[in-house]
Amino acid sequence: MSQNIDVRKVAEADFPSRFGHFRIFGFESCTAEAAPEEAVALVMGDVAAGNPPLVRIHSQCLTGDVFHSLRCDCGAQLELALESIAAEGRGVLIYDNQEGRGIGLLNKLRAYELQDGGADTVEANQQLGFQADLRGYELAGGILRYLGLTAVRLMSNNPQKIQALEDSGVRVAERIPSIIPPIASTEDYLRTKRDKLGHLFDPDKPSDDPFLGVWELDPSTLDYQFGRPGRRAIYTIEVPPKGVGFQFTLDADDADGKRMHHVYGGNLDGTEVPIPGHPVTLALRRVDQRRIESVLKREGKVADRWMRTLAADGQTMTITQHGVTPEGREFVNTGVYRRVR
Repeated sequence: MSQNIDVRKVAEADFPSRFGHFRIFGFESCTAEAAPEEAVALVMGDVAAGNPPLVRIHSQCLTGDVFHSLRCDCGAQLELALESIAAEGRGVLIYDNQEGRGIGLLNKLRAYELQDGGADTVEANQQLGFQADLRGYELAGGILRYLGLTAVRLMSNNPQKIQALEDSGVRVAERIPSIIPPIASTEDYLRTKRDKLGHLFDPDKPSDDPFLGVWELDPSTLDYQFGRPGRRAIYTIEVPPKGVGFQFTLDADDADGKRMHHVYGGNLDGTEVPIPGHPVTLALRRVDQRRIESVLKREGKVADRWMRTLAADGQTMTITQHGVTPEGREFVNTGVYRRVR
């Protein structure tokens, strides 16, 4: 396929979403030699006017995008891109029909089977008789030109996408990294993408995670339905010595003025971890780039559930606690923490 192809708009419609209000476009390639390729574009705002808009070219990943697989970081990258575009109020997300780096859904599942036997994500594709990455981005370039774009800020870790857009006549004015911190089930996958596919990130350095830092409670934001909240609390969120997941340290004063010091953590993959000295388990799960859920179980039953939500500017963190009183009444407590460092 040539580096420049024409595209045809098949459909366009209004598209409200939980990330914001978009227009959704359906495109197909105009080629006589082969069946048309298809892709979808979500467009927010006037992208043709002003500075180069934020753009993400996202290859379809049913397992990650729909089923929230923790074998890869695809679903988290998709949500990060939509959140970032919404935060800026303009941008384009192209959803490209290239499942499994171009080998298709069922072959991707065959590759999963090989990975369970010890192959990495590149070796598995090659053992099935495919190249490591069969994707092309000519259609994406054609869509961006159709939308009137000659320059973009590309949200990607993949240098092949940068080169492909440049070759198609769309200048990449800036590359915006798409960093999803590793968890135990994605570490090897991310290293393989770096080492064998040349992706531009380092999964062994999770220090760029936006949750890391020291956070202090703003007492004026407390909204408690149960219990008597203390008036001072500082969270320190850091990477533990083993380098995977998070460690939370809470130093606080309770409602009676007594000092509390709690340290806990986990791999952010939903694994239940016993809390020493207490008949409870705690599971941490990264919902997406800006939300971490904690679930506390007592005797196998959910007793409390917390959601930490990071604001778009990365400077405030809302903690919402959903719990059950000893009498069995459900309650919701909230508070906002502001970044100290």
